[in-house]
Amino acid sequence: MQNLIRIQPKVARRVKEGIEEEIAIDSLVIDETVIVKRGEAIPVDGRVTSGASFVDEAMMTGESAPIAKKEGDKVIGGTINLENPLYVVCEKKGKDSILGRMISLVENAQNSKLPIQKLVDKVSGVFVPIVIGISIFVFILWLVLEGDFQKALKSLIAVLIISCPCALGLATPVVIMVSVGRAAKKGILIKDFQALEIVGKVDQMVLDKTGTVTMGEMRLIKQPDDLNVVKLATSLARFSSHPLAQAIQDGNLPVKDVMETPGMGIQGEVDGNLVYLGSKEYFEKNDIAVEENTEAFTAVYIALKNQFAGVFLFEDPLKLDARESVQRLKTMGITTHLVSGDRSQVVKKISDEIVIDHFRSEASPETKGEYIKKLSGITCMVGDGVNDAIALASASLGIAMGSGTDVAMEAASIGIMGKKLSLLPDVVILGKKTKSRIIQNIIYAFGYNIIAIPIAAFGLLNPIVAGLAMALSSLSVVINALRKY
Repeated sequence: MQNLIRIQPKVARRVKEGIEEEIAIDSLVIDETVIVKRGEAIPVDGRVTSGASFVDEAMMTGESAPIAKKEGDKVIGGTINLENPLYVVCEKKGKDSILGRMISLVENAQNSKLPIQKLVDKVSGVFVPIVIGISIFVFILWLVLEGDFQKALKSLIAVLIISCPCALGLATPVVIMVSVGRAAKKGILIKDFQALEIVGKVDQMVLDKTGTVTMGEMRLIKQPDDLNVVKLATSLARFSSHPLAQAIQDGNLPVKDVMETPGMGIQGEVDGNLVYLGSKEYFEKNDIAVEENTEAFTAVYIALKNQFAGVFLFEDPLKLDARESVQRLKTMGITTHLVSGDRSQVVKKISDEIVIDHFRSEASPETKGEYIKKLSGITCMVGDGVNDAIALASASLGIAMGSGTDVAMEAASIGIMGKKLSLLPDVVILGKKTKSRIIQNIIYAFGYNIIAIPIAAFGLLNPIVAGLAMALSSLSVVINALRKY
């Protein structure tokens, strides 16, 4: 909650009668205009009234590529302006903004979680008074039947010692301690011990896309075959500040008469050739037909003299172990889901590649939380961004990838350090093994008592031997917990 609140902008640059003034967000009035400069966080939810730029919305929507914003487009408070100044009219702020509602929803989702009752605690609450009752009954029985106070007292003590719930008390915590230590060695951080119980019983695993299933960074995967076209385009790209243009700006041909439409594209004369470089919308605006279907990728198109000449394709690549990890989860009987704020074509392409059971695209942070609440059984959300915080808190269990934000880590019960998705099925197996080992220890502890208590009750067990046997029972559950999983 503190991390979510920390993300909320505290001040805004209000523009009133042409004068800029930095004021607290609380002092800003709805319908007033603010200016957001390059590198600054947009302070409110609103609409662009002037200017054009690119905005990083990954933290809120999961969209890996910067989003072009121009006059009339909506913007979200807390996202980052990457390029040119934007004038934004305030429509919502503070608690009413998307980020403010996220804070409220996370709080409600966390508070609605029911605590998992510990089986051992319940059993111990019944076991102890029963044993005390048995020991008193044995004492009275021997006293009445034989009138031997010493034998009656010895039997009472033997029953109490042999049934001492040390092994029962050790059965759960020693297994948890061992499991948490082994998990840490693998790079799995367990923040909540109850998470170990839940993760082994997960029915539905919901995965975020950007930074969870994918690497979370855009990479050039294809360029035109014509190297002359590539040289012309990369030379023009030097004059654009767009993040994707910066990834390909290694040309050195002379350029003049540059004209850039912020948020859309750029044109200029490169070595005597009129070159266009930009988005599909930019090409449509300049009446240039796009001849390739690139809906499943992020694309930068190229045209020479109003004729389509090629395209640079960018993609947020899958993690190398993504498909294998998903298949391992499915073999455990877990239904897998991919939920993202990215475009439908992109999410479908990735879900097909990793053979996931269900997918949902263009999902807002609130939608992700609602999606999880509708699932049956025990749910687990795996994410790494601020936009995953509500979903992480709404699920039965939240797992945050180590490349994620502090907010994601705070909202989750388990953290996976680094980018290895293969640790997901590993942590599920760890949860199952932990649960199994706890049950084994409980059986050992109770089995020992079921056999030993009658022997002690019949006066056949010396209290000294009972003490040794009791110590050995505790040792047995520790040894069982330490066995290799």
